[in-house]
Amino acid sequence: MDLSELQQSVEKLGDGAGTLPGDPDANAPPAGDLDANAPPMAAVGDLFHIDKLQEIALWAVSAVVNALHEQLLPLLANVGSLLFNFIIILFVMFYFLREGENVVKFLMRVSPLPDAYERRLFERARTIVSSAVVGTGLTSLAQGVLGMIAFAVVGIPWFFYGVLMMMTSLVPLIGTALVWLPCVVYLLIIGATGKAIGLAIWCAVVVGSADNFLRPFFMKGDTGLSSGLLFFAIIGGVQVFGLMGVVYGPLIFGSCAILLHVYQLEMDREEQLASACEVAPQVLPEGTPDP
Repeated sequence: MDLSELQQSVEKLGDGAGTLPGDPDANAPPAGDLDANAPPMAAVGDLFHIDKLQEIALWAVSAVVNALHEQLLPLLANVGSLLFNFIIILFVMFYFLREGENVVKFLMRVSPLPDAYERRLFERARTIVSSAVVGTGLTSLAQGVLGMIAFAVVGIPWFFYGVLMMMTSLVPLIGTALVWLPCVVYLLIIGATGKAIGLAIWCAVVVGSADNFLRPFFMKGDTGLSSGLLFFAIIGGVQVFGLMGVVYGPLIFGSCAILLHVYQLEMDREEQLASACEVAPQVLPEGTPDP
């Protein structure tokens, strides 16, 4: 073996020294072949990347914030009017609590309805108002408990924010969103996108729908109104009167229902009197002289 052949043998051994028998990298394709698959893999990674999910979640939250912003502007513009109305409500409540019996007696004295109908009408009004207060309190409690469950799952101080959700559930239109929406934004900022999406879905669907379905259920009681009528009465009352529409809506519906019932009773009584006044023709026996 000459010197050139020995040098070639040493170079071959040096080239194969880094490859062990059975090494999976021995038959690996060159780096250029791997680069050919890079574009489609990157596209799939971009589709399911966490940054994309955060962008989608932030877009959804911004849309909700813009909608709430449009609703909050008129509310904030009327803060003075709301405070004035609240003071008037407190004054009226104090007056009726102190002089309620005298007011009821005066209204019954000047009313053209019979006393029995008046008592029935006032009793229905009292029942509806008490049912509205109790139903609103139970609904707020239920929404707060549902919110506490969600906050505990995502790792947010559940008791504090649950109590806040109970109080804000009384606010018309936006309600509990004043509490859970900032929590969703906070979770997005810290990178907990899955928790943020879950909290938003739970609060928007479960907690939000509880106000529409539980309140009529709790208020049904002895009001004499069905759950469907109570639902529309509450929705219409809140749209027209704001927060007090929770009481005014069912009260107006219940008063109209009892007045229609009174009208029906009066019509039936008049028909009975008219039928009783009809005198059947008398048949005189033969031989009886005419009067």
